[in-house]
Amino acid sequence: STRSRVLSNLAQNLNQLAYEHNLAVVVINHVTTKFDKITTHSVSNESSDTSSTRRLAPALGDMWSHCITNRVMLYWHWPEDMNRSNVNMTSSHSSSSSHVGQDQVRKASLVKSPSMPPAHAIFAVTAKGIRDIDEVLLGEKKRKLEVSSLDRK
Repeated sequence: STRSRVLSNLAQNLNQLAYEHNLAVVVINHVTTKFDKITTHSVSNESSDTSSTRRLAPALGDMWSHCITNRVMLYWHWPEDMNRSNVNMTSSHSSSSSHVGQDQVRKASLVKSPSMPPAHAIFAVTAKGIRDIDEVLLGEKKRKLEVSSLDRK
């Protein structure tokens, strides 16, 4: 199809530019929800029942996913099976909770790479930019200590 040809040419051009100029090229392929209809037929009364299932699918199609070298999935709202509560705004350096809002916390997962195993990183989007979650939590803990020491004076 024309769409596949255009995407393939675009990927080849981006790969060539990356190679010639020693660049990292970042492309975005949003995901969309696809609904698949499932029809079941009843043998006894010859009726049919239609339901649908949903799944996440790349908006640019599966062909585009074959053109990339590394795939990083960015999550704003984590899928339930990732158990967000395990990292519920607590730092590995501290057992106490923090004031980092859930809307600030994100997850980046490396899901495809020819040279690295799957991995993930938790980070926060703050007024100062993208920060490691431990850095944000440690900064808040330090501010709390400073405030409590001022209160004692």
